[in-house]
Amino acid sequence: MVAAESTVHRLTRAYSTVRWFISPSRFLAGKMAQGGVYPDRLRVLDHFVDTASTVPKTVAGGQVLFAGRLAPEKGVDVLIEAMARLGSWAELDVAGEGPERARLEALAAEHAPGRVRFHGRLPKGRLLDMVRSAAVVVVPSRWYENQPMAVLEAFACGVPVVTTDLGGLPELVDPGRDGEVVAANDPEALASSLKGLLADPDRALELGRAARRKAERRFAPERHLGNLEALYRSEA
Repeated sequence: MVAAESTVHRLTRAYSTVRWFISPSRFLAGKMAQGGVYPDRLRVLDHFVDTASTVPKTVAGGQVLFAGRLAPEKGVDVLIEAMARLGSWAELDVAGEGPERARLEALAAEHAPGRVRFHGRLPKGRLLDMVRSAAVVVVPSRWYENQPMAVLEAFACGVPVVTTDLGGLPELVDPGRDGEVVAANDPEALASSLKGLLADPDRALELGRAARRKAERRFAPERHLGNLEALYRSEA
């Protein structure tokens, strides 16, 4: 107990010398403030993505892609159930590994046989190629996300994103402009959103172009660095 209290005191003294605590989402900053974690010193600063070296999608079409950890909180089972509600023309690529893979493969075989491909963990270049080949990237999380790079990298590739309405995800996507936002744990709503994008590949491509413009503007490395330098220089 004494050792634990000593550690807490040391951390408290260390944190008291920190001018700003940076959060990449308003959601996380709000949660920290609710917990009383230096609310007057919390600042929001977006992550960044390198669009300069990322080739964007130029041709309409493609299928659905999920890229991430295969774990319960990621909601991939909900995505598979949504795919089951779409026609045989709709296919899903799953890139990533995790403890849920075997269960998800079984679920896909039962509900969308032959329409879900599991690729495992991919090298970055291969993953970005797969993103560019997709019509839409889905982040179906059923638990809070902060500012996942899966969204920013999809935007950099010129691909729209469908997310759930939890955590920092709604801060990233403008519905009808560069993607869609649906309720978490709702395969019907997710299927409806995906159907609209897959049935109109030209619209999906246009949303992806808007997503790319957002990445170039809001998530540019230069913007991030400038705002970070401004925080270092600021006094209050």
